[in-house]
Amino acid sequence: MLVEDDIASKKRGLNANRVVVGTLRGYDQSMNLVLDGTVEVNGNERNEIGMVVIRGNSVVMIETLEPVNRPVA
Repeated sequence: MLVEDDIASKKRGLNANRVVVGTLRGYDQSMNLVLDGTVEVNGNERNEIGMVVIRGNSVVMIETLEPVNRPVA
């Protein structure tokens, strides 16, 4: 089942040297991702593609674009 939480903007590296940037809206145990406001980046070219589902076996890397602040325990 996909998680409905809105998680911060992330950069994802996909196979075939493709890179997309978007807001992670959900994922499942197979690492299938639902991204919103997604932009495919290829050098200086940007292609807005909106909401997408990316199969987990296509994901090579996930990188946060904003610092993650964790409270000190």
